Amino acid sequence: MDFYSYKEIPLEEDDARYSQSFAVDEATSETVQDFFEAFGFVVFRDVISSDECSQTIDSMWSHLEKITPSLERENGATWDLGFSSFGSPKDNSSEVVFEPFMLRLRQHPLVVQCFASILKSTEIICSHDRWLMHRPTKVRNGVFRSDWATKPNVHLDLNPPEFVDNMYYSEIMHRLDRLDYASRKNRAFLSENNDVHQLFGRVVQGILNLDDLPCDENGGGTLLIPGSHRCFDKWAKSISRDKLGCSSYRFGPEMIAVAQRVTMRAGSLVIWDQRLIHGSTTNKSSRMRYGIPIRFFSAGQMSSKRAQDRSETLRRILKHNKFDNDLTAIGKKVFFGEECDSSTS
Repeated sequence: MDFYSYKEIPLEEDDARYSQSFAVDEATSETVQDFFEAFGFVVFRDVISSDECSQTIDSMWSHLEKITPSLERENGATWDLGFSSFGSPKDNSSEVVFEPFMLRLRQHPLVVQCFASILKSTEIICSHDRWLMHRPTKVRNGVFRSDWATKPNVHLDLNPPEFVDNMYYSEIMHRLDRLDYASRKNRAFLSENNDVHQLFGRVVQGILNLDDLPCDENGGGTLLIPGSHRCFDKWAKSISRDKLGCSSYRFGPEMIAVAQRVTMRAGSLVIWDQRLIHGSTTNKSSRMRYGIPIRFFSAGQMSSKRAQDRSETLRRILKHNKFDNDLTAIGKKVFFGEECDSSTS
């Protein structure tokens, strides 16, 4: 990307092991909004508590042990099983995890507040996805498990030429309307994340971080190229149209070389502009890396048909997973678009 000018991720003044972060109650401030505009991302700290992080990690392991009975959390010798190359759970029944612990995070008031502030709207809908559990590659006796390593990568979860050209807007909307949310593996809940267009307004992605990722530990984590969203439009209009129809765009080693690791405390949430080049790097430590991919988008992006199809499927799934009684007023709004009375949430 010839148009890119390197920007350094600022660090915390009181602890330079971590990237600069902000409190949730600063989310609507001019400081946070200006930071997001300049760098293309923002980190919010203390979004979920340490107890919520621990409980989520425990639930992730319980889910993994349930779908892969021969895997044991306390026995690293069994960790060859149950993990995809990207750290997601291998589950033949579904490509999306709708377990209660995942659903609780998506209706968490502070998670919703952070996304609403960046999207500048309260009329937002949450994504549904998997989770990340990157195995430690530094194991006993100094052995490096290269087969457990997630390769460093940077990419975009969108189609660049389609995103910037208004002639493709109706085609993208048509594809979204044809999504089959009721399909067996719920693939539509993943596909919708990448089919985006500039006419949607601001589109974002995020990762909820569940364990400390300081810079003095080589524990992998999220890579970002700060400021790359600011030259995206010019670059996207210049690249070959042979990528039309693809749902993502991968960059080579030259862009991986300028990517920077976002270092975060447990309970932090990083949100980035979907035009920002991002990815992940290898966990070279002796500890797991835990994260929850999460995304919110404007409810106005959905046609009435798509909104109805999506909601009907989601209601069935939540009832099947015995979560319908745990829905809060906020959950009903971000899952189904129902009106929310904040006094009851």
